[in-house]
Amino acid sequence: MDWWVEIKAVWERYRWWLCGGLATILLAAVAGGWLFMHVPDSKGTTAQTMPQFSATSAASMSSRTTSAMATNVKHDTKIMVEVKGAVNHAGVYQFAGDARVLAAVKRAGGLRADADGQQLNQAKKLTDQMVVYVPMVGEKVPDSMTTAGQTETSTVAGSESGGADAGATVNLNTATKEQLTKLTGVGDKKAQKIIDYRTSHGGFKQVDELKQVPGFGDKTVQQLVPHLSLS
Repeated sequence: MDWWVEIKAVWERYRWWLCGGLATILLAAVAGGWLFMHVPDSKGTTAQTMPQFSATSAASMSSRTTSAMATNVKHDTKIMVEVKGAVNHAGVYQFAGDARVLAAVKRAGGLRADADGQQLNQAKKLTDQMVVYVPMVGEKVPDSMTTAGQTETSTVAGSESGGADAGATVNLNTATKEQLTKLTGVGDKKAQKIIDYRTSHGGFKQVDELKQVPGFGDKTVQQLVPHLSLS
């Protein structure tokens, strides 16, 4: 039984070391098992979640950047628009690329008292080289000068409506009777009076001379001046 005595002596001498070692091994086994069960799942979830977040964030940032760039381009683009007719200050004005007919009317001093605002679509977008023509109440606008109206096919002279060139003018000294009647407010009788006047006076020296023709008052001539020429 000497061997049993020796084992007992060793146990009595080193039992705390042996217990500590067994406890350490047990804790290591428990910790290893926990890591095996939980750490791989956590890593896998992280690995799967991160790419999705990155892709979504990149797409969102790209969309916002594109939208911001498009907005800046619209504001940076400059267009030239001519405003004619029953406005207080007709002329050519510069606008931002996203401006509307409303802005053009305001820039031209607003509508006159005799303007027919019902024929205008003031929400329509302006385009470069567009002509916004504001008619007077009761005025029948000729095909060669359409208004900023209610439809897509008849909107603003010089736009994609397919009408006559908004920049075209009628020559007072060479126009035929038919051409003269295309002017706003000019019928057969007034057209003939223009022809009679230029024949008897050797032609018009200036456009304002039209006031000397019977039936043409200051307001009428003022409306016609943008559409007339002498050469």
